[in-house]
Amino acid sequence: MRKKKSPRGGRLDSVTACISTTMVLILVGTVLFFAALADNLSRSLRENFTVEVLLNDSIDQQQAYQLQTLLKSQPYTRQVVYTSKEEATRQQVEASGLDNEFLGSSPIPASFEVHLKANYADTDSLQRYMPLLNKDARVSDVIYPGDLMKDVNRNIRKVSIILLIVAILLGFVSLALINNTLRMSVAKRR
Repeated sequence: MRKKKSPRGGRLDSVTACISTTMVLILVGTVLFFAALADNLSRSLRENFTVEVLLNDSIDQQQAYQLQTLLKSQPYTRQVVYTSKEEATRQQVEASGLDNEFLGSSPIPASFEVHLKANYADTDSLQRYMPLLNKDARVSDVIYPGDLMKDVNRNIRKVSIILLIVAILLGFVSLALINNTLRMSVAKRR
């Protein structure tokens, strides 16, 4: 004659199985949360890169406006900020503490600060688009942090690969734990 199991033991096994499965799912959710957070951080870092477009002193307001319209229509542009020669000189005087009279005429040109979209914040994209902009007669120079972009993009790739590997490993561990918990629960019921 077989002994009947107490219903209390079965309930405890079910509660244990539910708790362990819940903990594994929370672990997987945490990994996914941090992966999404890392993606948002990398996008934010890339969108903080700017390209300085220095203008020739000989252009007038109409030509500057046309260039601004051209820059805004480019696929890599997220935002364009115009800084006049006077504003740039005032900022330089405030930053350096030197009097404007000491400088004489301002050597600082008017410029556009082009904020890049995250997808275009790499040296390959900039090497494709910036020479065209540099050839424009209204532009005296185009300045962008190429080396910094390479370093940041390389580090983002490394961190992304590490997070992907950790997520895959935790996914396998999670599946194994859920599988073992369910098997133990089924085996105990038999």
